[in-house]
Amino acid sequence: MRAAPCLVILLPVLLATGGCSATRIEKMEAITGTVTYLQRIAMPPGAVVEVKLVETHKGANKTIVEKKISRPGQVPVPFALGYPPKEMRPDRKYSVQARILVDGKPWYVTQTVNHQLRNGRIAHADIILQPAK
Repeated sequence: MRAAPCLVILLPVLLATGGCSATRIEKMEAITGTVTYLQRIAMPPGAVVEVKLVETHKGANKTIVEKKISRPGQVPVPFALGYPPKEMRPDRKYSVQARILVDGKPWYVTQTVNHQLRNGRIAHADIILQPAK
């Protein structure tokens, strides 16, 4: 019976302090799209699709965010690439790049990217790959 009075006293204290330790969750934006290649061949087992949002302003090649898709199936491979919008600056240029890796080596790399913009930001990207040289 002693636990009930302690709970009555401690419960308001616990509820009042519960919000103090909470961290602010950053809102994320997302770029959706597909990765494909035009050659009529199956993707090998063990292939990994890698998609990146890259800052390309003035020759920079800074990766903002990257996603690897294991066991992607066959093309086209859909993706959703989440990124923090505070990383994007309106005075900079950005690109979405992709490649397919087989045994850790590039098999296909970005050839063409068709971007769709929303509020000045990339919202959707359909990426066509070409064989790596």
